[in-house]
Amino acid sequence: MAGFPWISLSGGVGLFLFGITQMGSGLEALAGRRSERLLRRLAGGPLRALLLGALVTAVIQSSTATTVMTVGLVSGGLLTVRQAAGVILGANLGTTMTAWLGALGDLPGGGVLLWLRPAVLGPLLAAA
Repeated sequence: MAGFPWISLSGGVGLFLFGITQMGSGLEALAGRRSERLLRRLAGGPLRALLLGALVTAVIQSSTATTVMTVGLVSGGLLTVRQAAGVILGANLGTTMTAWLGALGDLPGGGVLLWLRPAVLGPLLAAA
């Protein structure tokens, strides 16, 4: 029974890699030239890629999902590794900003900070 965790781990990693490969080929088939050009333009330079990652993470609230999607886009040939590095760094930045905004709700005071509290900002972002 001592080898069972290694078998489970190996099977899980293999299934994960198979899923990434399938997602990449599916995205490649789904996205046309137009989508590829749009993605390459949005993540063109390092700063643009960083902002794209932060924006996507802020919208979907998961840097892990952003990273997995980015890996799939690289696997499908829609993004370069350099662009993906910027997007993933932006995803981490977006997660940090989300936590920082959540912590603003604990600060005393009003004014602008009142609008940045999650109880106020959340519904506004959802409406937008």
